[in-house]
Amino acid sequence: MAAFLSDNSKDPLLRHIPLPFKNDLVLNIGRAEDNDIKLQNSHHISRYHAKLICQNDDWYIMDCKSSNGVFINDVKIEPAQKTALRDGDSIIFDYQPNKNPRYSFRYKNEREDDPPDQNVFKKPRLNRLVKCDKDDEKEAEIKIAEELKRNELEELRKKLEEKEKLLKEKEEENARKVAEQIKQREIQFEEEKKKLLEEMQIEKQKSGQVVAEVQREYEEKIKKQEKIFTNEMQEIESKKIKSEQELQKTIAETKEKFQNEKECMKKTLEEQIENTSKMHEKEKEELKAEQSRMKQELEDVTKRMTAQASTSDSKDKMIDLMEEELICSICSELFICPMSLQCTHTFCALCIHQWIKRKNECPQCRNPITSKV
Repeated sequence: MAAFLSDNSKDPLLRHIPLPFKNDLVLNIGRAEDNDIKLQNSHHISRYHAKLICQNDDWYIMDCKSSNGVFINDVKIEPAQKTALRDGDSIIFDYQPNKNPRYSFRYKNEREDDPPDQNVFKKPRLNRLVKCDKDDEKEAEIKIAEELKRNELEELRKKLEEKEKLLKEKEEENARKVAEQIKQREIQFEEEKKKLLEEMQIEKQKSGQVVAEVQREYEEKIKKQEKIFTNEMQEIESKKIKSEQELQKTIAETKEKFQNEKECMKKTLEEQIENTSKMHEKEKEELKAEQSRMKQELEDVTKRMTAQASTSDSKDKMIDLMEEELICSICSELFICPMSLQCTHTFCALCIHQWIKRKNECPQCRNPITSKV
């Protein structure tokens, strides 16, 4: 039988935790309620912190990738790997530097095969003694190093003070030299200023003479340019007058040509109008003669027909035939210059010509006109 013995737990259940040697037995350790060993009074414990595993009559511990890890004999074990426990090992689940842990245990192996006088806590005590000696040596080394650093700092301070003094002396000397140089430069500047003023006065006198000469030359140039300008303006005015006269001549000539052409056009138009009027009069006379001839023919035909017809029925038939055969269906009058189409319908020549201008089809049968007789 093995056991976990708590060093500082106030919970009686955690002071002595039995660990039986049963193969494949697993005990969960953590802050959650479903753990076998509950450690709930510290925020440094994860919900599922670690596992205790029994294999081949030995107990192993495994860190379940907790936030603070598991420490055996003040050494952190690697997560997700089994680590064998030995009699007297110290185990800390909430390790904090420079602070006492709340959950620190010791593993105790109580097998029957072990000798009765075995000292369970021998190993950790030796470790603690060794650690104390090492801590004293480290503290002594630290004190010696601190004293050496203090001495070095004092030497550095002295050197800095000496350097500061030298720098101040150099600065004072430099300031004196600069002041002397400034005074010398001021004296030189005043002397140069006087020389420049004298030279400026001399140059002013010379420049006054030069300015007068320049003004004279400038006035002469202006006079010459004014003369040239007046001559050019006179030439331009003369050219302008000549061009205006030429324009007036051309305008008068064009007007005369236009009037002559206008008169010629009037004469030609009047002649054409007279010729057309004469032609129309001749055509009218011819049409009247034909109309009178056709009337006479109709009268002759009617006389003959009336002479031959003995009854009123024959007269009506003759009149209907005359209307059908001798009257134009467009103007409803007797034919004047009759003209027949390919469809055997006849009309006045003028009537059918005017009709064709509007529609190219027969007024009676509506067939397209292809030929005229």
